[in-house]
Amino acid sequence: GMGVEEERNTRSKRLLAGFWDRRSRGFGHFFTREEIEARNPHEFSDIVRTTAGVSVVSVNGRQSIRFSRSAGVRGDCPPQYWVDGMQVQNATPDEFPPQDVEALEVYAGAATIPPQFAPRMVTFGPKTCGAIVIWTRLPGS
Repeated sequence: GMGVEEERNTRSKRLLAGFWDRRSRGFGHFFTREEIEARNPHEFSDIVRTTAGVSVVSVNGRQSIRFSRSAGVRGDCPPQYWVDGMQVQNATPDEFPPQDVEALEVYAGAATIPPQFAPRMVTFGPKTCGAIVIWTRLPGS
């Protein structure tokens, strides 16, 4: 029979099928639970701090994630956050304890964002130039 660990991996794979599929295409940066734990992060921003195109800045004393300027975009670019497939407005990294993250996708540039995580195109307001897609851990895992 299957061991508990094996069963959990299968369940996780099924849930994260989209994650593995997008990871195989090579756009974006992907972090699994094991990769997150290997970084031993104290806070969410520690997971992505060394990712190309990402900078962690302090805004009013709180940590914020910004994407470096891409061509044609002025100023700093806050990410669009998605949690378990739902868009979350005005999120900050400290809302996501690293131990609650099962998998993470980082798209540091508008061109690489998969269609399902692309914000509706708005002609006014702040432009986003990237997305952070968080998949939370299953209870009991």
